[in-house]
Amino acid sequence: MEVAKEGRFVGIDMGKTGYVLRMIDRCGKITGWEGKTNPEGRKELYRRLRAEDKIAIEACNLAFIMNREFKERTGTEFYILNPGKLYQIYMTDKKTDKEDALKLAKEIRDKPEADLPRVFAPTEEMKEMRKVISEYREIVRLHTQRVNRLHTVYEHCGITDMKRSDLKTRTNREKNLGLLSGYEREEAERLMQVIDLLETQKDELEKKIKDAEHSNKKVQAVEQVPGVGKITAYAFVASVGSAERFGNMTQVSSFLGFVPRIDCSSQTVRYGHITKKGNGYLRGLLVQAAWVLVRCRNGGALKEKYHDLVLHGLSKKKAIVAVARKMAGLMYTLLKNGSKYEPRKFVAPLGRTDRLAQLAVAG
Repeated sequence: MEVAKEGRFVGIDMGKTGYVLRMIDRCGKITGWEGKTNPEGRKELYRRLRAEDKIAIEACNLAFIMNREFKERTGTEFYILNPGKLYQIYMTDKKTDKEDALKLAKEIRDKPEADLPRVFAPTEEMKEMRKVISEYREIVRLHTQRVNRLHTVYEHCGITDMKRSDLKTRTNREKNLGLLSGYEREEAERLMQVIDLLETQKDELEKKIKDAEHSNKKVQAVEQVPGVGKITAYAFVASVGSAERFGNMTQVSSFLGFVPRIDCSSQTVRYGHITKKGNGYLRGLLVQAAWVLVRCRNGGALKEKYHDLVLHGLSKKKAIVAVARKMAGLMYTLLKNGSKYEPRKFVAPLGRTDRLAQLAVAG
């Protein structure tokens, strides 16, 4: 009768081109080795590991690639851990690659699986969507930067009545080029070539996003919310992914950095600014979507909630962040249930109905 092999506790500290591994067997003996992270080095690593091993690795792009490769070979996954929550690694006087790898191994040996700060491994679809939205974000940033630089060229020539909006379309840029001469005209032409290329790339990515808008049911579900356009919906699905990752809307808000910092001391509880953890680009898109929602006619309960918060002394910026947080929760609910969006009336807390009535008359 064949005796089943016992799993070992393995910690892997990743570098740019290499890794350091430390392993603890069931008797407590510590061994390890080092290797390369190139394809040949990874194959050698998988050959030396077992399917029953518990393997911990800090979250990074290569960790997700290795997790997929190892799962395809053995059917088991790595424990991909959030480096921001591995305090025992960073709060130490002795920090080396070997020590970090050993501490990762001890983390999965000493802690129950439910207490490990695991990171969700995105699906191939999510990874592709994240790449698209990441490239789109960068192209938009570069496009804005180049248009601003082109506007500065006109300012340096004394053309101070030129607006940035006058340079956003190719037709207007070519039309206004005649106002320049000499080196400034040459510089403007070079900038226009870069801007035209960026706009072509931007159009290609927007076509990909628009295709997903018609074919991806998750994108269609969250786009039902007023104020949410195709870019915001696409970025939300790319970042949040499957609704099963989260237990409730509060976890989604925490993931997006919309929850406040809490400082508790004795009987005093202070709530600070939002944590701003997670995807800052998506958080910004949701805030922009919230502004669109409160200015449109069919904003529903969220629009009324915004006006109610402002009426009761909250600043507009804080009120819009509160609406964006609720909007994210609503998008999560639609994503989880696959239900159809139905506008609802805002139910004001007791004593606030009179204020909303005043708002309706003023509006």
